[in-house]
Amino acid sequence: MISAILAVAIGQYPMKISVLELPDPGADTVAIHAYLWRDQNLTQEEDSWRVICDTIGINSTTYAADEVSFFGGTTGVLPRVVSAPDFLRLEVVSTPEKWRESVALAASLVAQPNWRSNQWQEREKVLRGSVDDPWEYALWPKRPWSSEALQVDEPSSVHARLLDKGGLRIVVSGPIEQGLVKEELDRVSRTWSIPEYRKVSRFAEETVAPERQPYGVSTFELSGRPIRIGEKGSGAQFLAAVALGVGKGASIWQTVRERDGFAYRVEGVFWPSRSGFVPRFLMLRSSEESELKYGGDLIAALKESATSLDVVEFARAKVMAEQVLMHPNAFASVYVDGESPLFGLPHDDVRWRGLLNGMGLPSLPLARWSETLNEVSLDDFRSAAVEMVDRADIRITRGYPGLD
Repeated sequence: MISAILAVAIGQYPMKISVLELPDPGADTVAIHAYLWRDQNLTQEEDSWRVICDTIGINSTTYAADEVSFFGGTTGVLPRVVSAPDFLRLEVVSTPEKWRESVALAASLVAQPNWRSNQWQEREKVLRGSVDDPWEYALWPKRPWSSEALQVDEPSSVHARLLDKGGLRIVVSGPIEQGLVKEELDRVSRTWSIPEYRKVSRFAEETVAPERQPYGVSTFELSGRPIRIGEKGSGAQFLAAVALGVGKGASIWQTVRERDGFAYRVEGVFWPSRSGFVPRFLMLRSSEESELKYGGDLIAALKESATSLDVVEFARAKVMAEQVLMHPNAFASVYVDGESPLFGLPHDDVRWRGLLNGMGLPSLPLARWSETLNEVSLDDFRSAAVEMVDRADIRITRGYPGLD
């Protein structure tokens, strides 16, 4: 209490840490995931967010880089950092005997990066690196990064603001008694504080996707409202999105690709955001001078499909949903960060439940969510599909005709 009062007095803020404990007595390892969420995606913070995502996990004010490497050597798995437009997640795998040290390490790496020694200015080549795959770019369009307009202390200021607004979220799963993780974090973080940071104007602009992309490929995207897993109607929405976009039997594949021949790459994905999983239906095709009409064709095709879904497509959606949620699948489509979908991997359930926690939703296990989809009625499924397409937003990111 005294340290918190002193921190406020000198222009600092007390550290906020929330803990989600998922006891799993039969597990051989302990999965520890530390999250930093963004409260807003602001244009003025994009370059700093790229620096934060690229450098967190290297070291902290408590742990030097060689100590982090040594930790990885003792467990066989180095701390892994993944990110998305709305969040960053650091993953640590620990033996049950070392869980206390591992929790402290994960929390410190995300909450206390050592900005003076992580040398982000020297990593400009990595940060400037372009995305070679048009599909990856379509999922997460990134503007060219530059340090020229980025002040040295900007990443640390943005990081402090995000910690103050959203706090640090720790998710732990393994053979650990309920309540011990919070107790340990309270102990190790009692002297931690958030430094003062620059305030953001309420008129600051939200980030928008680039109008052009550096390929000879254009992206046409229809995106629905975020699906709030576990809330009323979410099961029907999830199945509707699967029917419309996931797998070779999906509407977008059967109409846009097979019937109309508009594009070779068409696919639906569930994209993690702070508001929920966003159903995104994407069509990538070679760029042309007169191509905007294909956006209307995509909308028309999905509207036509949404109004004609039948019991066969309903049954297929249920089977396909169970596959992409629970098993390795060629059409894996439920993304748990900016690059990785659920794929039946160890700790996928921890990733899923940690995301739900950050979205402000109950941390429903994957298996239970998959089972609840069997309770959705055909009528609700059809209605959800029509509403999803009717309320969707269209975005077209043009490439350059003739560019490879």
